[in-house]
Amino acid sequence: MDDLSESKRDLEFIKRLREAIGGKSIRSFAEKCEISETALRQYLSGKSEPTRPPLNAIARTGGVNIKWLATGEGYKSDAVMDSIKEDLLAGIMTEIELNIVSLNRVVTAKEKARFIAIIYNVINKYYWSKACTDPTEYIKKEVDTVIQCQKVIDSCKKNNIDFGLLKKLVGWREYHDLFEIKI
Repeated sequence: MDDLSESKRDLEFIKRLREAIGGKSIRSFAEKCEISETALRQYLSGKSEPTRPPLNAIARTGGVNIKWLATGEGYKSDAVMDSIKEDLLAGIMTEIELNIVSLNRVVTAKEKARFIAIIYNVINKYYWSKACTDPTEYIKKEVDTVIQCQKVIDSCKKNNIDFGLLKKLVGWREYHDLFEIKI
């Protein structure tokens, strides 16, 4: 391995290590890991790499997956569902099921999954960050937008109309990837 790629790999590990430490002080995190503060500082500076026991302790204390910490592969957390807002997801799924019939066609599981994923991401990105405690109205709005987008797309397909016309519609930017529309 050349020096440049090894250096990049080291920097990426240090970044993941900092993420695992989070907002805790280096001293308190090292104490919780039962490793020396000096050793942790050396890992953070790239002067040394942790062996398996300290790496395990860092992952456990930081609440991250050891494979992710060591290599960057896999999920950051073993508990992926912890980061998913289950009530938000359930609300989206319910609203999709109530409104999908308006498409007047069979909707595949893959299409439903894409609808749910984009709505979840939009709400999580734009509304949840605004300390939204009840996303019900946002869910209804976003589901309606997705259903309307899909109706237009279905109509375009049925009538052989170019999707390029959709590029001009305002407010649909978040949905372009969902409908595989390239801008």
